[in-house]
Amino acid sequence: MATNVPDDLSLPESVRFVAAMEPGERGCRNHIISRSYYEIGCKMREKFGQENADWATTAAWASGAVGVIIRHEETETSRALAIAKQLGGRMYDDVLEQTRNNLEEGNRQVYSELGWAFAKLATLVANGVTWDPACDEEQLAFLPYCRRSVPVEWQSQTDLEPAFRMYLEALRLRQEEPTGTADLQKSRKLQSELIFAANVQVTVAEQAGLQPYIDAGFTRVARFIQRNPLGHVPYVRGGVQVVAYSAQALGQRVVTEFGIKVPIGDRTVSVGKSIRRYGRGWAADLDVLSEPRARKVWDDYSRGRQDGHGSSAADWTVMRDRMSFITNFFRAWQQDPKLREEPRHAAQ
Repeated sequence: MATNVPDDLSLPESVRFVAAMEPGERGCRNHIISRSYYEIGCKMREKFGQENADWATTAAWASGAVGVIIRHEETETSRALAIAKQLGGRMYDDVLEQTRNNLEEGNRQVYSELGWAFAKLATLVANGVTWDPACDEEQLAFLPYCRRSVPVEWQSQTDLEPAFRMYLEALRLRQEEPTGTADLQKSRKLQSELIFAANVQVTVAEQAGLQPYIDAGFTRVARFIQRNPLGHVPYVRGGVQVVAYSAQALGQRVVTEFGIKVPIGDRTVSVGKSIRRYGRGWAADLDVLSEPRARKVWDDYSRGRQDGHGSSAADWTVMRDRMSFITNFFRAWQQDPKLREEPRHAAQ
């Protein structure tokens, strides 16, 4: 398959080109997607400043975490999964193969919609925001409809326009920054909070779109066990179903605790551990959330305490668990310089 994106394509056109590629061997397309996210994030920060990571910048690292599983490298990062592979044998291979396929296609689908939307935004603001806020709706008419195949309870929260309006609001503040030190710090803090709120809201659309792919991967555990001949024997099949669903729940917990790790710079962050385990506090501008929309996304999606404890995910297949961890992640790492570096997996 082709691995080079033509140089004469615009940023949005290059996203369409990559999303239409075949997967290739060992996550080849996923590698290109990660690189594309990084380039989109660089374009965004040319206008928004280098202090904060937008959603696309963070997506480059998250896409790399998906790549670890696609390339069959998950047992290299987790001894627990290496043991599970030895014990699980054929079931492990069957379930993980389906999970890899689901994650690869889910990542491609998210990239084709949200990656494209951020490429359009980066192109739109390349010369700054030159229109009146009253025209934002017209300017953002390109935003994709993200409710397809999304769980009903999350559909009303997947509208991208409020998030992208906050990105534009932050950029307008950047363009009109005051000269006084105190006023400048206040403006920068507000920009950071707006970007934080926008990042979380975009993540809702991302994770809601991924939910069917995640569910399909883990239900494979129960189905594999239910295919056992005993699963069709009267009086016994009920017990087989209990074992099947218990095994699925255990698998979900093991993968959450040991298998899903997000690389950041030269370290990895496990979603099954509190951010406090990594010695993290909140980003400087996000220590106190003063902007009402930033406070609202924190109250709506974080189950962690204000001190960062309780931020770990118990079951990554549960969307509220994922959203709680990711919301805490943004508040802690959004201003970390490591997050703005080019991911190693994207540079290779």
